[in-house]
Amino acid sequence: MTAPTIPSTPAELEEFLNDGSRMKSLLGNPKEMAQLVDSYATKVLNKDKDLVQQFRAELEMTAADVIEASGGTVPRGGFKPGQLGALRQGGLKGRANKGHIYNSAALGAPLDKEFDSPAEFFQACWHRSEALKNADTLKSKRAAHAKIVNSYGSTVPSDGGFLIPERLRSEILTLSLEDSIVRPRATVIPMDSLKVPIPAVDETSRVSNIYGGVTFYWTPEGAALTDSSGKFSQVTLDAKKLTAYAALPNELMHDAEAFMGWFGAKLPQGYGYWEDITFLTGDGVDKPLGVYNGNGVVSVSRNTSSHIKYQDIVSMYSRMYPSSVKNAVWVAAHDTFPDLAELSFSPDGTNYVPVMLWLANAVGTPSPTILGRPVIFTEKVTALGTKGDLSFVDFSEYLIGDRQMMQLESSQDYLFASDKTAFRLVSRVDGRPWVQSAITPHNNSSNTLSPYVTLAT
Repeated sequence: MTAPTIPSTPAELEEFLNDGSRMKSLLGNPKEMAQLVDSYATKVLNKDKDLVQQFRAELEMTAADVIEASGGTVPRGGFKPGQLGALRQGGLKGRANKGHIYNSAALGAPLDKEFDSPAEFFQACWHRSEALKNADTLKSKRAAHAKIVNSYGSTVPSDGGFLIPERLRSEILTLSLEDSIVRPRATVIPMDSLKVPIPAVDETSRVSNIYGGVTFYWTPEGAALTDSSGKFSQVTLDAKKLTAYAALPNELMHDAEAFMGWFGAKLPQGYGYWEDITFLTGDGVDKPLGVYNGNGVVSVSRNTSSHIKYQDIVSMYSRMYPSSVKNAVWVAAHDTFPDLAELSFSPDGTNYVPVMLWLANAVGTPSPTILGRPVIFTEKVTALGTKGDLSFVDFSEYLIGDRQMMQLESSQDYLFASDKTAFRLVSRVDGRPWVQSAITPHNNSSNTLSPYVTLAT
C-alpha cells in the first residue's frame, strides 16, 4: 500500500475523508490510520502557530477553572511547560476549598501506595479474599493496611472495617461532584477531629455598624477615638455518619473490572445524591442541617398559591445579600419548569421578554439562567407550591465539615443464603449554614437580606 499524502489543511483533510476508495483502504489498516491522524495533527500545529497558542490558552483557562474550583492555586503569570502535566499527576490538592477532593494529609493517604487499584482494595476487604487467585498478594496488603491504621490509635473511629485509601475516597467524591448541587459550591472544611468550631460573625443589622459592633467614625485631628468591637459566635461542625449499604453477588468479587464497573458508576452517584438532599433539606437531627432550615433563611411570600410568578422572582432577587449575587444560583424543583418556562415581562407594556433565558455552554448543552444567574432543576427539593420549591442561594456561605475518611466493612452472614456479600461504607461529614441571621441593611429597610432566599408555601 502506497503511503497516503498527509493533508496539510482542514480543507485537504475533508477532501481526503470524502474519497471513498482511499478511506476504505486506510480503514483496513488501523496502524496506518493512526499514523495519518498523528501526522496531520503535527503538521497543522507546526504550521499554524496561532492555532497552537489558541489551544494552549483554552487549555490553561480550563485548567485554571478546575484548579481554583478544587482549592488549588493558579501560578501567577500562567503555566510553565510541563506544569499542567505535573498537576495532573500529583492531583488537585489544597486545604479549605470548594468541593475539596484530594488531601495528602488525610488519614487514608498513606494507604494509596499499598493498593494498585480500587478493585484490589475491595478484594482485600472481602471476607473470602483467600479464595481469589491473588490471595497471597492481598494477604500481605491487608497486613500493611492494619499496620498503618494501628499507628493512628484513637484517631480512627472504632466502627470496625477498613479505612479507605485517600485516592479512592477522592475518586468517589470527584465522581459524585458531577451531579451534586451543594458540595461543589460550598466552603468545605477539613476536620482533624470529630468536632470543629468555626468562627461566625454574630450580626443582625448594618444600620449603624457592621460585623455585630464595629463602628466607623470620621474623627477630627487630636480628638479621642471611640471604641468599638465586633461580635462573634461560632458554628460547630460535628461529624455525622453517612452510611451506604449494598449487597453484591459473590461472583462479582472474582471479576475486579466488572465490580468496578458497578462501583465506579453507582456508588459515587448515590453518595452525592444523598449528601445533596441532606445539605439542602436536612433537619440537623443526627444529620447535617440543610441550608433551607437554618436561622438565616429569608422566606419570600408567594404571589399566587401553588404557582411561581415574575413578581416572586423579583422579590427573591431583591432579598439576596448584594455581595452574594455573583455566587448565587437558583435551585428549582423539576415540576416548577412549566411555570418558569412561561414567565415573561414587558419592559414597554407591549413586547414581552422571557424571564428564563437559555445559553449554550462549552459542550453545546443549553443552560437556563434567570436574571443572569444559573438555574438548577432537581428532584431533591420540595414540590411546586411548597416552601423551597424555588430558592436563590449562595452556597459559598454553607459550611461542609469533612472528616476526610471513609471506612468499608463486608459481611457474609447477613445474606449467606443468597450467596451475596453485604458491604457497608461509612463516611463522616457535617453541614451547617454559616450565616446565622438575616441582616437588616444599612438603609434600615424592613426587607432583610440573606445569602439564602426561599419562596414560601
